[in-house]
Amino acid sequence: MPLVKTHAFVIRTIRYSDSSKILTLFTNELGKISVIHKGSRKNTKSGNSGSFSYYEAMIYFKDNREIQLLSQIHSLRVFKNIVSDIERLRAAYIVQELLNKSMPSSSPNKELFESVFGFFQCIDSVVKNAEFELLKFLVHFAETHGIIPEANSVRFETFFARSGFTLYKSDLDFLNSIRDEIESEEDVIRKDINLNKLCRIYEQLLLDNSVVSGYHRTRSVFDQF
Repeated sequence: MPLVKTHAFVIRTIRYSDSSKILTLFTNELGKISVIHKGSRKNTKSGNSGSFSYYEAMIYFKDNREIQLLSQIHSLRVFKNIVSDIERLRAAYIVQELLNKSMPSSSPNKELFESVFGFFQCIDSVVKNAEFELLKFLVHFAETHGIIPEANSVRFETFFARSGFTLYKSDLDFLNSIRDEIESEEDVIRKDINLNKLCRIYEQLLLDNSVVSGYHRTRSVFDQF
């Protein structure tokens, strides 16, 4: 059974027993995998595996096994500013939940992994607009799924035929400029772009095309605040 060293983000945690947890990791070498972290609930020296950190993990990996064995995990960087602001916290949880629900298991995507790392770096910065960074990430995430909206008219019905989810050509022009990296936070304010609407559209699009059905609850929980 090979021991694999990989960088990782924790995207879900489940209590397994009085002493252990099952973690869902998004890793650069193995993709999304589930691991058992034995003794983690009682032994603080076994490694901190909380959210919003960038980790190095050692995993005993065996093909066709549903849950792998985590040997070691330690934090390389803690994104400590995320928890101090509810908009950053909401954006981070949305990305974690989308990764958990839309990514197939054991399918590495190093480009997406680097994008996730860049996203957490950006929203951890106190000068960044969390929702703008979330939208940029979602646009890139959709592209990795082969989903790019197109329009031949002024009004464009989105890809999943839901009432209330409509893109206009001005929205698509803005999204195209994000892909070309020529838009800034100042442009969002000047053009009066509805970031919330565009983020919701992309969230639902990704979930409708995901490997796991069912709408996520993170946004609805945060909308109550």
